[in-house]
Formats: sequence, C-alpha cells, structure tokens
Amino acid sequence: MALPHLLYPAPAIGGFDEWVHANYQHHLAVLQALRTQTGYPFTLYSIFPAPVSDQDIATWLEEHAQQHSDMCAATGVVSTDLSSVDFKDPSQRDSWMFYHYKEHEAVAQALRLTV
Repeated sequence: MALPHLLYPAPAIGGFDEWVHANYQHHLAVLQALRTQTGYPFTLYSIFPAPVSDQDIATWLEEHAQQHSDMCAATGVVSTDLSSVDFKDPSQRDSWMFYHYKEHEAVAQALRLTV
C-alpha cells in the first residue's frame, strides 16, 4: 500500500479498517527492510485487524506506539508519543494522523523504501 494512504482514513464506511490495513502493510515493509538491512529480528506487534471496543483501541494504541518507537529508534527518527488519542475528537484525530504519517514517511526515507 502506498504511503499517502496513511495520511488520513477514507471518510467512507470501512475507511478506518482500510487505513489500519494500509498501516499494517507499511509496517510489514518497514520490518522486512529493517531485518534485511540490520539482521535484527524486530517484533511485529498486534496492530491488525482494526480495533473495535474502547479496550481494543487502548491496547492497539499501546502496541502501535511501541511498533513506532522500535522502528524510529532503529532508524534514528525522532518519535512522537502516539500512545493516546481520542479518535472521536476531529482535532486530536487529525493531529495524531499527521504525526503518525510523518513518522512513516521519515522511516521510509531512512530505509530508502519506495512504498
């Protein structure tokens, strides 16, 4: 999945699920590149499928934030705290999505990924 698909979920029904899948696919590409380039067996956390309940969202945010922390540390990218957001608040959601996307973009550049 192309990196621009990670900027914001599609507003249609199922848009968040599609975004979570695109995010997962990009994390897989990052992990493959990290493993190939470093030989270190990086962990893939439980970030797919999309969370449903509030507890699922909290757990997903924690695991997803750890995934970002690991990939940023491995590539020298400064990480943002992505461990909490109220997705129902448009301002918080949009800010979180933007910083999330910028981390993916920076890590992809550091790894010379074209996805």
